[in-house]
Amino acid sequence: MHPPLETTAAHFGTIPSVAVVFGLLALVGAALIVYGLSHSVTAIRILRLRPTDGLSIADDESRVCVQGPVRPVDETLPAPFTDDETLVVEYEVEERRQQGKTRSWVTIDEGAAGVPFVVDAGSADVRIDPTAARYSLARDYRLVVDGGETPPDPIQRFIEHTDDVDSEETSLSIGPIEIGTGRRRRYTQRHLLAGDEATVVGATSPNPDAGIGEAKAAILDGSPFVVSDTSVRRTALRLFGMSLVPIAIGMVTIAIGWVIGGQYWVALLPV
Repeated sequence: MHPPLETTAAHFGTIPSVAVVFGLLALVGAALIVYGLSHSVTAIRILRLRPTDGLSIADDESRVCVQGPVRPVDETLPAPFTDDETLVVEYEVEERRQQGKTRSWVTIDEGAAGVPFVVDAGSADVRIDPTAARYSLARDYRLVVDGGETPPDPIQRFIEHTDDVDSEETSLSIGPIEIGTGRRRRYTQRHLLAGDEATVVGATSPNPDAGIGEAKAAILDGSPFVVSDTSVRRTALRLFGMSLVPIAIGMVTIAIGWVIGGQYWVALLPV
């Protein structure tokens, strides 16, 4: 059993290390729960919205939703793992690694980017600058490449220009036998292409450069500011699903911390 602690301020300087560990785990767990709840709040806000016609949008709305096919304003963005020209893209590179007695996928590089595009929102096009947006995109491409194998050309070019991802095409020759020594990798890509249907939620700003057939308002930021490749309802469900994992991990982290040293903090509470 743990020795009893007196509940005087002087003893706060002698709190056992296990109690300190509990405090740190509790802070981490609380942060994860708050992060998860922020996704839930965003999901609820989006679920309350309905798509707005392009001509009906004012240039000072705090939260608006537009929906329709998309096309680039000027240039497109080359996808990292395929030959597609995208408007918005997310990617992730994972490596299969041994962790104790188990193997798991570990992220070694990831990123996201987007270029300005317009949404055909019915009677008018609405310009979007997705730089500051949160993306909600379905997985469009995934490829697993074993160590020692040669990945497709786009992935090879990506590796050559990315410092954080070295070549997996390595091998060890033992006489006539050649053994692949590189680690197994998984390349995942999510993207939005010209012509795809998109849902955008954000705040509107004046668009003084609007051309013929384009709304006088643009979406550049907002709280929330989300670019999605599915409907309003499914976008909200995705974000709500994303909230469950950090909330669950946060609760487990706090529970573990409590088992380790939470009782010490109870002993310090005034009776």
